[in-house]
Amino acid sequence: MSSMNASKALTNFMENNNMPGKQVAMDLNVSQPMVTYMKTGARPMQQDIAEHSIRKYADVDPRYTMEITRQFSQGYTAPVMDCTAIENENRLAVMISAIKEVKEALSAMDLEKFLKNSEFADEADIFAVQQTLKEAQDFFEAEGGPDIDPHQLDGDGNGLVCESLS
Repeated sequence: MSSMNASKALTNFMENNNMPGKQVAMDLNVSQPMVTYMKTGARPMQQDIAEHSIRKYADVDPRYTMEITRQFSQGYTAPVMDCTAIENENRLAVMISAIKEVKEALSAMDLEKFLKNSEFADEADIFAVQQTLKEAQDFFEAEGGPDIDPHQLDGDGNGLVCESLS
């Protein structure tokens, strides 16, 4: 069974939702000291506890759910882009934050695999591109595809995304 450091996600969740440790302990069926250990990073969160917390708190705080999912997927899911500590009325601050977060997301992707001539791609490169295309297809379908395509991933309307990359 895997585990991960959930201290940041758990701390943010508890603070943003005014959730005391005692309540989290009851919700997750763990001891109150265990919540404190996970919150401070002294103990990692076990996968079964993470899964239970996602089911319990998905409707309470989607950001928490996304962060826990990102941690357990070893960064393969998108980071939470919430522009914390920025006034939404300040367009320049929002733009700078968005650029920073997009750069972070792009750095998580190995774009060289997409730019490499397919004749020179090895099995690992091909596999990485296929996985990314599968994730794009899953995202497309989760967002309403093929009936609607708000992100314009299906250029010819046949229900398959990014065909020019395959």
